[in-house]
Amino acid sequence: MAEQDEQKTATELAEERRAKRKAEARKAHDEQRAKDIDAISDLEAELGDSSVGVIHVGYTPGLPTCAAVRCPKPAELKRFRFKVTAKHEKDRPDANAAAEELAAICRVFPADEETYARLCEARPGLAGQLGAKAVDLATGKAEAEGKG
Repeated sequence: MAEQDEQKTATELAEERRAKRKAEARKAHDEQRAKDIDAISDLEAELGDSSVGVIHVGYTPGLPTCAAVRCPKPAELKRFRFKVTAKHEKDRPDANAAAEELAAICRVFPADEETYARLCEARPGLAGQLGAKAVDLATGKAEAEGKG
């Protein structure tokens, strides 16, 4: 075996080490993903399949592989819309801040604030994306023209 390793190039050995590391990471990701899918499934059963929106993120050890929001209540959506509507022509409402606020209100997974904060630190655009997902849940989908 040692003789066989001597015949491999430095690049081949590095590629093997990399493949091994990636396989271990993939296994950890799959284990975390299975837990996350079960949690999301429970939320969908509780709130309704069409009332839960999920954003998948890359795997970071110790963190979930996704985050989820529920459909906002009418008052929550109204507040969001108020915040993103310009009051005057010169105004430029901060739509991202409003989306992040809506995400904080509608977040259902991860359930605890600390894990969510760590996840948002690892994926800085996640909160805004979750807020947009919550708005999508509160609206319908237009059918593409020309499709039957």
